[in-house]
Amino acid sequence: MPSKGFINRHGLPVDWAALRETYRPEDWTLPLPVLLAMAKGSTTPRPGDVRVTELAGDHQQAILRRRHDYYEKPEGGLWALVGTAFHALMEKHVDSEDAERQVFAEVNGLRVGGRMDWLQEGVITDWKTTSAIGVKIMNLSTVEKEKPEWVKQLTLYKAILCLNGWTGAGALRGEVHVLSRDW
Repeated sequence: MPSKGFINRHGLPVDWAALRETYRPEDWTLPLPVLLAMAKGSTTPRPGDVRVTELAGDHQQAILRRRHDYYEKPEGGLWALVGTAFHALMEKHVDSEDAERQVFAEVNGLRVGGRMDWLQEGVITDWKTTSAIGVKIMNLSTVEKEKPEWVKQLTLYKAILCLNGWTGAGALRGEVHVLSRDW
């Protein structure tokens, strides 16, 4: 189940549908347009669908989010909104056929899929926004150690493309391009 709404600064839950009508600036830490933009991004996968990002990330969290209604603090979604804006900007400057490509494959009766940021000449590119400290940590070690979910995500996209009979140019490989949001 998707998030039902936000928790305001007083700790009270507010459903998405009531947000516009009940909004008072003193109840929130963010302006209404930002809250509405974050609310619009909340989606639920179809029954039987499994998202690549769910498989690559925290499984317990994914299961709980699917089984239970929940409310979230809007401040937690602010950086996700920045990431979405960054993706939209990148998408405008690459061949639209290669950007934000949805891919799916049937695996054990489930439809596993997701949206790749960019696929060109056998390179699966994923754009990430993260903190400067996250980038610094990755420079001191390997991505596999510090951000295994990034590697899993690209590996799953590669597997889906192969299950669908990848015939594109070049061997499939993955790249992560990181924008440090507080650099």
